[in-house]
Amino acid sequence: MLLTSLVPIFAAAGFFFVATHAKHTPSIANRPSMAAFDACLTANGLQPQQSYRSQFDATVAAQQEMKVCGGKIPPAVIRSWQQQAETSRSSFSSCMRNLAGSGGRGGGRFRGRPGGDFRSAYLICRSLVQGDQGGSAPQKAPPKPVAPVA
Repeated sequence: MLLTSLVPIFAAAGFFFVATHAKHTPSIANRPSMAAFDACLTANGLQPQQSYRSQFDATVAAQQEMKVCGGKIPPAVIRSWQQQAETSRSSFSSCMRNLAGSGGRGGGRFRGRPGGDFRSAYLICRSLVQGDQGGSAPQKAPPKPVAPVA
């Protein structure tokens, strides 16, 4: 009698465990991966171009990629991107503090009101930070365009 009452209980508990466990374990095809992200981009026609006409176009394209396929990127990759961005921001801030000062009186190589010196500090720091990320040497700022003489 004890056996006949316990067998259905154990069977129901086993079925419940299997059903619960199988529901929470996604198949390998549905797990986040960079291959799944790439496949999603291809399926939705969102593969990035080699170059964009403007920084705005590149930003809009990246936002669309993340909106549609961002869930396919593994959390570890997103964390590493966030750490790289934070490192880059802190490097840029440190560079600006060292070159332009922190505002107010004193501090920094380029002292005084924001102007040409501040812009120089900004361009130097930006090129240093971008040079670190891209693995290339910092580049000079492009020359300002000259208005044609009429």
